[in-house]
Amino acid sequence: MVQAVMNEARALFQAGGRADAIALLAGALEENEAPALAHAQLGEFLLAEGRRPDALARFSKALERDARDYVSLLNLGILSLDAGRLEHGLKFFREALQVCPTSPEAWNNLGVAHQRLCAPSQAVQCYVRALALRPGFLDALVNLSFAHHQCGDYEEALTLADKALALSSSNPVAHWHRALALLSLGHFREGFQSYEWRLSHPQFQKIYAHLTDIPKPMWDGKTHLGKTLLVHAEQGIGDTVQFCRFLPIVAAQGMKVVFECPPDLLRFVNQMPGVRVVPRGQTVEHFDFHCPLLSLLQHMGFDRENVPSLIPLLRVRPEWRREAALAPSGKLRVGLCWSGNRSHSDDAHRSTTLSMLHALAGIDGVEFVNLQREATRAELEAFPGGMVYVEPLLSDVASRAALVAQMHLVVTVDTSVAHLAGVLGVPCWLMLGKACDWRWGSDPDATPWYPSMRLFRQDTHGDWAGVVERMRQTLIATLPAVVTVPTAA
Repeated sequence: MVQAVMNEARALFQAGGRADAIALLAGALEENEAPALAHAQLGEFLLAEGRRPDALARFSKALERDARDYVSLLNLGILSLDAGRLEHGLKFFREALQVCPTSPEAWNNLGVAHQRLCAPSQAVQCYVRALALRPGFLDALVNLSFAHHQCGDYEEALTLADKALALSSSNPVAHWHRALALLSLGHFREGFQSYEWRLSHPQFQKIYAHLTDIPKPMWDGKTHLGKTLLVHAEQGIGDTVQFCRFLPIVAAQGMKVVFECPPDLLRFVNQMPGVRVVPRGQTVEHFDFHCPLLSLLQHMGFDRENVPSLIPLLRVRPEWRREAALAPSGKLRVGLCWSGNRSHSDDAHRSTTLSMLHALAGIDGVEFVNLQREATRAELEAFPGGMVYVEPLLSDVASRAALVAQMHLVVTVDTSVAHLAGVLGVPCWLMLGKACDWRWGSDPDATPWYPSMRLFRQDTHGDWAGVVERMRQTLIATLPAVVTVPTAA
């Protein structure tokens, strides 16, 4: 009887009567001791309707009836990944593969779990298995491209993205991965053309959805003398600080430029020649074209060899410096920042902990200053030798810039503090994970974006200890002669 209801519900669902199909099957399950596959089927219906908690309950019920129900194991793994419960997802996909070791979907999702757990080399193996089982499996091919990217094999990532696009020429994720590979290789002209596919990437739909409602055309890159271009800040604070250097270039070509940015950035960026800065949300009544900030890059016609540096384009005003003034100490002042925005999709590869930086402590003549927002008192007090605590001074980007400008050296992971130091010309040592953002390229220790920046890269995924030790030795070797290093007891 339940099987007949399942068949009828599937037919209803496929014909568009989704609510009726769900009601029919749910009613049958209440009246019968239904098998696992019936609960799993209802779970899939609910999941397709976006009813995740209800779907989760049904898949769990199915496993109570049959702990080897493949459909439920696979879907519970996917739901676990969506909820950020990566270890749980790994467990469900492994159990699904015990039931069905030839499932390309399970191998592909196991690869996704490994990749999010910062194990891209293991992810590569899983995607290769999925593709061996199903040649031409587009999702696995696209994922394999990005896994190679995270392993630092940008050429192979590019080759695989091109193979994916041969199967689906308009796949936005494949185009996105192709852009990241090109940019990491320093092929900026071609890479920034492909980078425009971010506007269609499903992961970024909410960020760019508002662009379709703007009743003016997107800028075509041509100079329209006297016309007004509205540019929208996008992505993070660091992206805005890095790429706002292109706004005065557009203005100098004869267009009026209005830049819309978050209020937190307003004071700091409101100093660019030819650019009017307004806070996000303020109505701009008269403009002729618009575009997101990073869309300027496809029109600039530069490559790695001729990146416009314009450093320092942004400066710290005297009144900001007075707001954030630190008392003289006579020591080498080193600012520390160890974590980015935890909600960032790739934060696991770029952030560390203050305890990992404890190895830098204990050098005479060096004073460490906290540049980390929302640092806890407990972790700061645990830093050997203490740390200057300046959280009350970090009210907006301008005040943070004033603090950064007082450092002899900034040591930071890949977050906005790095960009503040870079754009101000403050010496900066940037800690990079093995899998890092495209903008840091593939050179061992330098970047064309910021002349004052030195890169310290992980040799293997997760090896922050090795990075910190190299920085400690470099710091000791480059200290002024008046600064002494304690000898070992």
